[in-house]
Amino acid sequence: MRSHYYKYYNLSGIFLDEAASGIDKLDYYQELYKYIKAKPNLDLVVLNQGTHVDENYIQSINQKLALSPTS
Repeated sequence: MRSHYYKYYNLSGIFLDEAASGIDKLDYYQELYKYIKAKPNLDLVVLNQGTHVDENYIQSINQKLALSPTS
């Protein structure tokens, strides 16, 4: 994430689409969450893996979406 975008667009949150769902990527998303939350006014972090995830992810984000495409 370019740190100047949130200032220019006056963002209040971040939506992370097509995120990984494996436990092996959890540390990465925890660090990303901390980085985002450290920015002023970025109060909401939404993580969308599009599938079921390890329950440890739920503690790392404000909102989790599990959307699946329909056939």
